[in-house]
Amino acid sequence: MFRHVVMFACESRGRAIHPGEKMLVVFLPIVLLGFSKSGALLAANIGLFLSLHLFFRTPWRWVLRYTLTLLGFVGSSSLALLLEYPLDFVLLVVLRTAFSAFALTFFLFTTPPGDIFLFLSRFRTLREFCTIAQGMEHFVLVLEEEFHRLVVTIDLRGGFRTWRLAVRNSGKIGALLFKNALAHYERTKEALDSRLFSGFISSWEKPYTFSGRRLAVILAYIVGLGCTVAFLS
Repeated sequence: MFRHVVMFACESRGRAIHPGEKMLVVFLPIVLLGFSKSGALLAANIGLFLSLHLFFRTPWRWVLRYTLTLLGFVGSSSLALLLEYPLDFVLLVVLRTAFSAFALTFFLFTTPPGDIFLFLSRFRTLREFCTIAQGMEHFVLVLEEEFHRLVVTIDLRGGFRTWRLAVRNSGKIGALLFKNALAHYERTKEALDSRLFSGFISSWEKPYTFSGRRLAVILAYIVGLGCTVAFLS
C-alpha cells in the first residue's frame, strides 16, 4: 500500500509544486476548519479539494478507499456521541473528517516522501532526522514487499483455508517479518552510522519549483478562510 502511494506521488502532476506550498494549503486549513461550526463552509472546502483531486488526476479508487475507511471508523465511533450530543454536532464531526481525508490524500498522492525530506533537510536542525527518515522509507518498502510475498506464497499453498490455519500462518508471517525487520534495521543503522556527510545531499535534483504567485494565492486562501471561520463562530 505504501509503495503504491509513493509510485502515484512520483508520477503526479502535482509533484512540480513546492512541498512547502502544499503543506500550507493542506495542514493549515485542517487546523482552521477544526474550529468551524459551519457545515456549509466545510462542504465548500471539501468541494475545493475534490476539484484539486480532479485537476491533478489523483487515483480516485485509492482516494475513496482511504476516505471511506476513515469515515467508516469515525461514523461507527460517532454512534456513541448521539447519546450525548445532537445530530448536528455529529454531522459536523463527519464533515470535518471528510475534509481532512480529502486534504491529506491530496497531499499524499502529490508529494513523494523524498521531496518532503529534500525540502526539510535544508533546515540544519532537521537534516539528521530527514536522513534517518529517508533510510526508513526504503526500510518500509522492503518490509511491505516481503509481507505481500509471504501472504501470496502461503495463500497459494492453502494456508488460509480454515480459521485455525489462518491464525497459525498469520503468526508465522508476523514472526518472519519481525525477524527480517531486525536484520534490515541493522543494515540501515550501519549505513547511517557510516555516513560521511552532514545530512543534506546537495546533489539531489529538485523535481519541484517555487512560485511566488502561487504562494500569494495560498496565503490569501488561508487568511480568507481564517477570517470566515472567525466571523461565523
